[in-house]
Amino acid sequence: MAMLRRLLGEFRRRFSIQIEIPDQPDALRMAFANTLQMVAARGRLVLVLDALNQIEDRDGALDLVWLPPVIPANMRLIVSTLSGRPLDDLSKCAWPILTVDPLEAIERETLIIDYLKQFAKQLSGPHRKRIAAAQQSANGLYLTTLLNELRLFGSHEELDQRIGWYLEAAGPLELYRKVIQRWERDYEDRGPESEDIVGESLNRLWAARRGLSETELLESLGKDGSPLPRAVWSPLFLAAADSLVNRGGLLTFAHDFLARRFGKPTCPRSPISSARTAPWLATLAMDSRVSASWKSYLGNSPRLETGRVLASCCSRVHSSKHCGR
Repeated sequence: MAMLRRLLGEFRRRFSIQIEIPDQPDALRMAFANTLQMVAARGRLVLVLDALNQIEDRDGALDLVWLPPVIPANMRLIVSTLSGRPLDDLSKCAWPILTVDPLEAIERETLIIDYLKQFAKQLSGPHRKRIAAAQQSANGLYLTTLLNELRLFGSHEELDQRIGWYLEAAGPLELYRKVIQRWERDYEDRGPESEDIVGESLNRLWAARRGLSETELLESLGKDGSPLPRAVWSPLFLAAADSLVNRGGLLTFAHDFLARRFGKPTCPRSPISSARTAPWLATLAMDSRVSASWKSYLGNSPRLETGRVLASCCSRVHSSKHCGR
């Protein structure tokens, strides 16, 4: 799995140890367990792995088959996850478990101050208290996403109205609908090259389940054989930076809420309902990463759309050694 390869590569670089990084899952898991022992022999180590629930569900990854049964004595492993298979498996290990409760009102107000201070920004007392009093702000992701939007809002006179507009969202999923609307308003009116840049960018990232390099993304968004200019892409990329993550050189969604919001078939610009998704996937050279994208797309598409895609692209998929029957 990609996470273990990244960890092994980082261990090799940081600790100057000579290790091979296998391709096969079983060999990769064994190499990870052995490398932890090698690294721990050099001193104390704290390893933090966040959001195990977002690991790709393949080769038993969500069931934590890659996690060594014995952790070196001078190593501390800290992991986080939502409820689901990873938590079920961790509960069997008899490890200490800390449940992260929703933020209390005083904690929310402290977070508002500290978060905005990073950007030399602040909110008035009444605005802070209004946001902190909203029950949905007990969710840390909701609150930081809202604050990130407000720090970019330029009209002080309309700030109270804008806060109210965002607080109409009952949770992160609904909030991201508003965030996407704001991106569309701010970044799709900058000339012909920026037309539908938000919808098409999210389309590509959703469909490419294991991520895209920035070069691949720009090439896919370009026209007439030329990639999309970085000057057009960069403003949107900077605005969406907190919602994206770079995993081994591949950009993808940082968490499930944006992917779920955009991946809903009822979303007007969803890649499931977009007529452009299948033709774009059909231009990619078939490998295991592209095969995973096809599998996800076809598995979520309405039956008629699935039939159309299969009819137009079956020869390409059928000829690939990565695709089953």
